[in-house]
Order: sequence, then structure tokens, then C-alpha cells
Amino acid sequence: MSKIEYNAALYLRLSKEDGDKEESDSIANQRALGLHFIKKNPDVKLYKEFVDDGYTGSNFDRPDFQDMIDLILKGKINCVIVKDLSRFAREYIDAGYYLEKLFPAMGVRFISINDNIDYKVDSSNNTKLIVAFKNILNDSYIRDTSIKIRSHLEVKRQSGEYIGAFVVMGYQKSKEDKHKLEIDKDAAVFIKQIFSLYFMGISASAISNKLNLCGVPSPAEYKKQCGSKYKANAQKRHTARWSAKAVIRILSNPIYMGTLIQGKHTTVNYKVKKVIVKDESEWAVKYDNHEAIIPQDYFERIQHLLKQDTRVCPGNEEPYLFSGFLKCGDCGDSLIRRNNRQNGKEYVYYMCSQNKLKMGCTSHRVSETVLYTSVFTAINTYCKNVADLSERLNAVPLDKIKAVKLARIDKASYDKKMEIKDLERTIALVERRFIDKKESKETFDEVCSDIELSIDSLEKEIAQLAVEKENIQSEVQRNMAWIQVFTENGEIKELNRLLLANLVKEIVVYEDKRIIVRFNYQDKYMQLLSLVEQVNIKEAV
Repeated sequence: MSKIEYNAALYLRLSKEDGDKEESDSIANQRALGLHFIKKNPDVKLYKEFVDDGYTGSNFDRPDFQDMIDLILKGKINCVIVKDLSRFAREYIDAGYYLEKLFPAMGVRFISINDNIDYKVDSSNNTKLIVAFKNILNDSYIRDTSIKIRSHLEVKRQSGEYIGAFVVMGYQKSKEDKHKLEIDKDAAVFIKQIFSLYFMGISASAISNKLNLCGVPSPAEYKKQCGSKYKANAQKRHTARWSAKAVIRILSNPIYMGTLIQGKHTTVNYKVKKVIVKDESEWAVKYDNHEAIIPQDYFERIQHLLKQDTRVCPGNEEPYLFSGFLKCGDCGDSLIRRNNRQNGKEYVYYMCSQNKLKMGCTSHRVSETVLYTSVFTAINTYCKNVADLSERLNAVPLDKIKAVKLARIDKASYDKKMEIKDLERTIALVERRFIDKKESKETFDEVCSDIELSIDSLEKEIAQLAVEKENIQSEVQRNMAWIQVFTENGEIKELNRLLLANLVKEIVVYEDKRIIVRFNYQDKYMQLLSLVEQVNIKEAV
């Protein structure tokens, strides 16, 4: 009877999940152990070495492992050698398929050196039970490791540490701390240009065309130029180009105003790698996390524009003047542009989109000429009011404005402290009734628990007021900064998209022909107007 010779595959694997054991489980260590075993066993000769360095043992999606199985199926290999079972796999169900079904069916000898398992020497049920038990332990290890890693990453997300492999265009990882973001000045130029063009009324599609014509590298290409190994999954061309979707992604990403949002997606578990979207309440959001490329108020105005219906004129890159700004005063839907030709002249008007679709609302029909005149007049009037307010503010020393705001905060803080004292007296009263056995323990605990929650909430509000008080000067200056937006152009000579985007939030048209223009920063205008009036009243008194 001829002696069987084994053509062996020496399989080596290492991944980050091995943690503290990385040195002892190193590829070099596994290789030395395997070659030593082969040298001691003359019936085994090395056919090929297979190495999966950096691949998890929780699944079999590993290139060299699959190559090894392919050669086994072709009859080239009839022996597999590993340092221990954890190098082969940490997933006990699929590991059982290979060890209990495929390998025996193909006549493959399996050897796990450190586990003292050799299917040639012993393939009894007892050995199989030991293998199954060790595979369960390995599976348990990878599960526990997965839980620890997820928990560790969540802590990093909540603290504002960036944990992504790649950074969006405009930012780069700090050389001092890879979990901190800093502005990439070269790329930030393009980001600012994109926001500026869109703010001027240029469509996302037109912006992408401009960027491609100017040779500006797309986000994917820029990453590659910076030495990144990034590759877009859906990329079809050899060189990725700008698209309208890429522009929209940049315009809508709050990372550019300093807000870091992470943890939007997750997988079912460590075995099922299907990606699912988490509920928004579970996202890790960190405001003012890093230096902003785009100021917050500017970014928020862009978000308002993104929600608008900005239809583009045929053959033009820019939308119609009022596109996206007009709103029906009754149903809240947008107004759409229509035109008629009469006696060789074009008559342009706007009407409610719901009425056009015969969905119940009235027409709200208004001519473009009347609309233009009304909005033009309203903007000039409002700008004059803002300029007058600015003059009144300049006449009031900043210290007086601060004093009024500080008094308001002190009054609010005092009122909340008085509320806390009232609640504490209530607790004392309930406690006395409990001692006198006029209230049950359950009632005492329930009432006190509710009151303590209210006290905790009030204390947090007081702490927030204290923060406001500390930042009062910078707050006043920020509230006054928007005034320049309305006053820098002086008297408006004509309307354009950039002007409307800067000044106007929406234009509301009612069926009775009323046209109401709602402005950006209107709440700040009212706050400052009230502030100036309070200062004047104090002086008069």
C-alpha cells in the first residue's frame, strides 16, 4: 500500500481584531511555526503559502483563502495547515461547513498545530466536538471584540473625534491628531466658489459644467491627487468628473459650517454586513467642532435656496428672477410662471401651482410687472428702515445695549431661582406630610421625583443664561453684523437673484392681491429694534 503524500497549503491570517495578540500571531510567527511542522513531517510538502494580512476572521471574504479553496476544488491541494483554529476562522457555522463537509469530501487533511488537531491522526467525533467548541469560542471572541469596537467608536463620535477613513473635499486630517479636522486651504477655494455660484443663482448642473471646463478636480480625483487610495464605488470613467449630485452633496453638507455628523449608518451585526440607516435621533452630532469654511448664516440661507423650486430659463444657466421665492398665502404652495401673447406682446404672470393642477386653491394670479414693483418698493423701504435702525444703534453706546441685555438675563435668572425655591418648599411640605403619615411613600416618591426633574431643568436653564451673560458682548456684535447686508448697497436700483438671495426669505401672494415680503434676519431686526426702544425708555425715565 503506497504512502499518501500531502501537497499542503500553509494558510496565514492576521487582522486588527487580534489586538494584544498581534505580535504572537504575526505572519512571520505563523510562517515559522508552519514551516517547522512541515520539516518534521516528511509526508507533507509545501505546495503554496496563502496570506490574508489585514482580513477579519468573522467571514471568508478573503482573497487568498478563496484562492486556496479554488486549488482544493481543482485537486491541487489535499492538506491545509494553520497555526490554530482562530487563524482559519472565527465564524463557527461556516467553519463547520469547510471542516466537516468540504474537506472530508475532497479528502483534505486539516492540521491546526497549536490545537493538536490533525484529521489524519484523529478525525473522531470527539475531535470534531473539540473543534466545534473551539470555533464557538472563537466566534464569541469576535462578537465581543465587535461590541467593544462599536462602543469605542461611538465614544469617539460623541466627543467630536473624526473616525472616517476619508475626509470631504475642503478638509484634511490634522498631522498632530488624525481625529481632528483642519481646513485644506487649496481645496477650500473651490468649496467657497461652489457656494458663491449657487448663491448667485447658478444651478448645480451649470456649476458642475463650469468646474469640469475649468479643470477643477472632482472630490474623488482630488483625494487621489493628495495620495489617497480612495475609489468611488459607482465610478464609471477612468477620471471622475463633477456632477450636479456632487455639487448638491457639498452644498448640503453641514461639515462646512463646522458641524460634524457621524454614525448615520451601521450594520446589523458583526456577521451580517448589510448597511442600514440609523434614525436621526441616534446620529452623533457635534456643533462648532472644527473651523468652518462657510459661515453658519450663509450656509443656512443656501439650505433655504436648495429647498426652493428654481426652474432655469430655457437656454440659460440662471433661474427666473422670482423662481423659488413665491409662495401662495392660502395653501402655502409655490407660484409658477406662465406667459401669454396678446397683440404681439408677451404678458408674464404667476399663479398658484395647486390651482393650475385643479387641486382646490384659487389662482392668486399676479402679473410679473406688479410683482416686480411691489418687491422692489418693499426692499427699498425695509433697507431704509434697517439703515435708520443702524443710525440709532450707533448713537447708543454699546455699554448701554449690553446693560439692557444683562438686565434681561439677570431678571430671567432671578425668576428661575425663585421657581426653584418654591419647588423646594413644596418638597419640604410633602416630606412633612409623609412624616406625619398623611401621604404614602409612593406618593412622596412620585411627587418628589417630578419636582426634582423640574428643578434640574431650571438649573440647566440658569447655567445657559450664565453662558449667555459671559458672551453678551460678542452676541451683540454678531446680532449687529447682519445689518451690513441690507445697508452696503444703499438704495436699490434694480432687482437681481443675488440681491433676493441675500435679503429675501420668501414672497407671499394672497388672493386679495396683497404681496408680503418676508426678509432674512427679520427676527434679529425686531430684537435690535426692541433693544433700542428699551434703552430709550430707560433714558427717558
